[in-house]
Amino acid sequence: MINEPLLGGSLGIDFSLAGLAELREYYVTMERFLNETGKWRLATIDKRAKDLPAEKQQYYREFYHPHRWLNSFPSELRASVIVSAMSFLESQLWQISLSAQYYSQTPFKQPKEKILSSYRKYLQEYGQLSLKNNDTWKSINKFYLLRNYLVHNGMYLGQETDSNELQNIKNDIEGLSVDQEGYYIIQNILCINLFNSIEDFLSNIKVEIQRIWESNNE
Repeated sequence: MINEPLLGGSLGIDFSLAGLAELREYYVTMERFLNETGKWRLATIDKRAKDLPAEKQQYYREFYHPHRWLNSFPSELRASVIVSAMSFLESQLWQISLSAQYYSQTPFKQPKEKILSSYRKYLQEYGQLSLKNNDTWKSINKFYLLRNYLVHNGMYLGQETDSNELQNIKNDIEGLSVDQEGYYIIQNILCINLFNSIEDFLSNIKVEIQRIWESNNE
């Protein structure tokens, strides 16, 4: 007999949402640091430029402009947030599947490939949860594909720019683009939408858990 997890059901989802809120707060703090530091660097360069002769000021500002800090560096940090957020979702789906094992009394082996679709299939077929193929699920899938590209290719795309799958991701995900040298540009809005999608996804699962698992035990 498969025992019930300590934090199963909708209570487990509440803990997942709390963990997601902490991860989101970490991201907000990181963005605030990037913004404040970027402004400080520009202000420092401008202050030093004003101490120079007028004909040299513009050259000084352009030469010392913190392009990496203001452009590529934020994208790299946001990429790490995407990877962390999707890894977090993976771990939460594993915990939810452990609860589904108890309610269905059907063992589930943690998947090593096609991870999201494997969790979804098990939770639908054995957990009896209706996880509809809606806009939220589609968004989660796109973010997960992006996460895989970031993990395996880093920030550089190279010849992957010709990939139809990657082109679809770039076209469908707001805040994602590629520069002329083939590097990702990830904007703040992408991460905001990512956290909102994960929150909606987990909240939808909670509603289903309450409807299917917990209503039968009242």
